[in-house]
Amino acid sequence: MWGRARPGRRGREEFKSKMTTYSAIRSDAWLLLSIIYASRFPPVTLAKIQSAADFIRHTFLTHEELNLGLKRLIENGLVRKAGEAFYPAELVLIAADRGARQILQEF
Repeated sequence: MWGRARPGRRGREEFKSKMTTYSAIRSDAWLLLSIIYASRFPPVTLAKIQSAADFIRHTFLTHEELNLGLKRLIENGLVRKAGEAFYPAELVLIAADRGARQILQEF
């Protein structure tokens, strides 16, 4: 499986790059959820984001997941930065609230 790339088979590099891409998307969702949780106790500092991430998955975000994820979330308007603090966009909070209500209605 991890040997040399052969015609018609995936090479190791291609497989790893696809996993990295998937991991980045998943870690961005984890990071955003961590910011949403931490926003209940403003200001949302990096330490609070890491604490919320640890609460959610019992592990910390790596330096790369945190920095690149914050950059992507800010560039896409999902998170805003104010000084040293980070806050979820209003639209994100509305969507999270609607999602929580829908889940509660199903039970």
